[in-house]
Amino acid sequence: MTLVERHSRLLIALSLPLGAKSEKVIAALIEKFNMLPATMRRTLTWDRGNELARHADFTTATGIPVFFCDAYSTW
Repeated sequence: MTLVERHSRLLIALSLPLGAKSEKVIAALIEKFNMLPATMRRTLTWDRGNELARHADFTTATGIPVFFCDAYSTW
């Protein structure tokens, strides 16, 4: 999984097993976001993939709100 911080263009790459389900994706995101400085942990914008189906668990664990892109407009 890759995450890009929009302003600095910092690229974060996370290694996940092939076909990882939402629980593993959320756990990896929580671990990585907790390592980032507070200025880079304000929001997460995601495409409409089902790997973030448990986004509420991420927000509960980190306090970071999750926003979703419009379908077919992930930019």
